[in-house]
Amino acid sequence: TEAPTEAPTEAPAEPVNPDPDVKYVNFDEMNFYINGQKFTLGVTTLQDMIDAGVPFRESDLENAGNNLKSNYESEDFRIQVGEKSYDYVSIYMMNDTESGKKISECYVCKVFYSFSSGTEQTILTFDFPLNLTMDQLKANAGEPDPDNSRHYDGDNGYYSDTFEYNKKATKYLGDSYYKFDFTKGELNTVHLRYLP
Repeated sequence: TEAPTEAPTEAPAEPVNPDPDVKYVNFDEMNFYINGQKFTLGVTTLQDMIDAGVPFRESDLENAGNNLKSNYESEDFRIQVGEKSYDYVSIYMMNDTESGKKISECYVCKVFYSFSSGTEQTILTFDFPLNLTMDQLKANAGEPDPDNSRHYDGDNGYYSDTFEYNKKATKYLGDSYYKFDFTKGELNTVHLRYLP
């Protein structure tokens, strides 16, 4: 579901490591941070995050012991990052083994965060700022994949842009990717996916 838009207030928190040498798009280490703790797609398991005290919704944690079929991705596990009910980040796990496995033992394969411009939260950060501009992204990461990026012009001055950076998977058909959605030049959705 899409979050309703709000008038901008303040820019979201800066990344944990705002070092200008940090690559915003890094397929060797696709990181995200919860309360300052680093987690990495394709490496971190759901249990690692639970043990680290990540504040998942209790109703989602009830499913952590459920079996996940071979070569399947889990439903999302949500972390509330703001006061409003739609201010959450979705975390997905993947079982890329040849047999069933508890979701808690599977690694994080996807992070999805959609937010309103000016959302104030300090729980979730990345190796890039959440007030990133399109020009800053291109200056750091280069031009996005032209086959998976797009620009849309709507009515009344509305426009949006999607910048996607991809890396082909070796085990599965598809790509690992970083996807950035901008509305009227402001970042409002971040989507990281790891596919082995």
